[in-house]
Amino acid sequence: MSTIELIIFDCDGVLADTESIAAGVISAYFADHGVVLSAAECEARFAGADLQETREAFIALGGTAPDDFVITIRASILEVLSHGVDPIDGVHDLLSQISLPFCVASGGRPEKIHQSLRLANLLDHFGSNTFSAFDVGHHKPDPRLFLHAAETMGVAPPNTLVVEDSRVGVQAGVAAGMTVVGYAGGRPAQTLLDHGAHHIIDDMRRVADFL
Repeated sequence: MSTIELIIFDCDGVLADTESIAAGVISAYFADHGVVLSAAECEARFAGADLQETREAFIALGGTAPDDFVITIRASILEVLSHGVDPIDGVHDLLSQISLPFCVASGGRPEKIHQSLRLANLLDHFGSNTFSAFDVGHHKPDPRLFLHAAETMGVAPPNTLVVEDSRVGVQAGVAAGMTVVGYAGGRPAQTLLDHGAHHIIDDMRRVADFL
């Protein structure tokens, strides 16, 4: 493994425990519109995915998606998150002990990233080092978000470690030429391995093992 000079963290499901919240909102919306898909199934299928992709899946399952589908889902998730977000276990310990530069690169809009980090008491760790797919106009598994983050932070892709918990995030990190650590805290590790993760952890503190 190349010498690591930068760590890029995904936000949802890696730093902030928000994936289950978003999946619950999506599952409830689906049910209200005649499509039955449990929160667990929604999390497995849509974690890390662009909401437009979720809309297309909803239509494929027989749902009729209005034009405001994405806006409605996004607003509902933000509203539920406003009631409280827990950090992923071990994240505070990890961020307090690492000395390398690190940042966040997430598919969420900037306001959602900031809200999630703030409510999980993590925002002070990152400051302005937060990057959104909406900054580059491309969502994971496209690698351009990670490449943009690394370039802005002044580090070459081979010297960058990505921490991801979703299929699309792992694919984006691999495509960017970075070392990818898959966090399998609540998701099958094999899925992350199948999509190219170089290492698997189930405790965020173990990210330090690869530095």
